[in-house]
Amino acid sequence: MAVQRQVRRPGPPGQAGRQRDEPGRPLRRHGEPHRLGLALGLAVGVEVLLAEPQPVGLPPPSGKIRLQYKNNSPATNDQEIKPGLQVVNAGTSALALSSVTLRYYFTRDGGSYSIWCDWAQVGCGNLTTRVVNVPAVSGADAYIEVGFTGGSLAPGANTGEIQLRVSRTDWQPVSETNDYSRGAATAYTDAMTVPGYVGGSLAWGTQP
Repeated sequence: MAVQRQVRRPGPPGQAGRQRDEPGRPLRRHGEPHRLGLALGLAVGVEVLLAEPQPVGLPPPSGKIRLQYKNNSPATNDQEIKPGLQVVNAGTSALALSSVTLRYYFTRDGGSYSIWCDWAQVGCGNLTTRVVNVPAVSGADAYIEVGFTGGSLAPGANTGEIQLRVSRTDWQPVSETNDYSRGAATAYTDAMTVPGYVGGSLAWGTQP
């Protein structure tokens, strides 16, 4: 009985090393494994990049208010810090002032401080003020906080001037040269270094 032998015929040039066709599996052409691996590598890289945790910080200001500031004491080494402040309602509806607080950041230089309201268009009796110590950062280890006991501000309106005065309890000179919120303006102007809050959320400016 004659035995038939199968003879493999050589394929066209460049076909050596090709995988055999298998049912349900497409034939990969020469070079596809490299491109596939590269594509998978890029896909994994994108996925990892998107999955990386983002820096956690404050949300952007809501823009409901603007804080304006002027310097009522241009000397940088006297006994008083005297910021003038006012709030502008930048929203489209009435603003409850009891929800608003302002912060003026400064450096204590080792002292303790007292604060006074010298004059305010809304009335000093309608304000709350305090000095709050915080962990030291560039330009600040304390801030003056101003709040309101009540009242409402129409869209586009402002509170009018609030004149504050802060001094050391030992009446030693105060150096303001490196204070975060201090500026040189002698007329009211928008001040991003005097942050404002509505309902406890940042609504204007930046913290140090």
